[in-house]
Order: sequence, then structure tokens, then C-alpha cells
Amino acid sequence: EEIPIGDKKEVILAPHDGYVINIDNACINEIARTVGAPRDKGAGLRVMLKEGRKVSKDEPILEIYAKHETRLDDALRIVKRNPPITIGGMLLEKMTHRPRIG
Repeated sequence: EEIPIGDKKEVILAPHDGYVINIDNACINEIARTVGAPRDKGAGLRVMLKEGRKVSKDEPILEIYAKHETRLDDALRIVKRNPPITIGGMLLEKMTHRPRIG
């Protein structure tokens, strides 16, 4: 059975070109709880990209869903105060774990 998504929606756009440097999970959690998740099954959010990914200005990076406009407004205040996704100008190197040989 599909869970209906809240009819109040806001799409957060990348403020500039760059790379996703950090996704703040604590902030994502705060936003989700503010819109009513997990009690309100139609409330929540969707992160549109992963760390390290290149992003263009005005590209959607986050969708927030709520049943109540006031909860959505509260969530948007959190996003403005503490952006949950950090877009940096340049990703110099993406490190991966490699086993040592020898």
C-alpha cells in the first residue's frame, strides 16, 4: 500500500554551482521531525543527491513534504538558519579506502 505524500511541498535549490561537500544528518532529522515525521506518514523529505556529486545552480537538492503549511514554514526556517546540504566550490579529491599492499 502506497503512503500518500503531504500536499504541501517545497523544493530547495542549489544556491550556486559546486560539489556536495556535506549532508548534515542531524539537520535532516530535525527538518523531518519538524514537518511531522515519523508520526505523520505523509510528512518527510527527500535528499536528491549524494556527497561528492557535482551540482549546478538552481538544481533541486532537497524536497520537503508536509500536511500543514505551518510545519512546512517552520522547516524552511531551519533550512535558512542551518542549511542541511553544503555546496562547496571545488572538490579536490575524493578519498576511498584502499587496502595496503606489502
